[in-house]
Amino acid sequence: MKRYKECNWLVKMLRHRHYVKIAFKFVWFNYIADFKVGKDEFIDGKLVHTDEYDVYTGKQLWGLLRGSVCFDMGRYVTQEEMEEHFKKWEKDL
Repeated sequence: MKRYKECNWLVKMLRHRHYVKIAFKFVWFNYIADFKVGKDEFIDGKLVHTDEYDVYTGKQLWGLLRGSVCFDMGRYVTQEEMEEHFKKWEKDL
């Protein structure tokens, strides 16, 4: 699958259908089920999974769902693009 930036306008428009899922998932995770994210800890240099969870609601949940949809759409940024962005940002300071 091509990246979002490399697609033509028709494919971009079709990929925006993923945004519809956000509203349904938001209602589901806010009122019916919990959106749980496991807490992990580094112990002696190893990643250990714990039995504790963070439950997200509101703006945090909306942001996580929007980010997951952007991943489904193929909307991501490469490291080179981020380096260019930071160089431009440093010039403006």
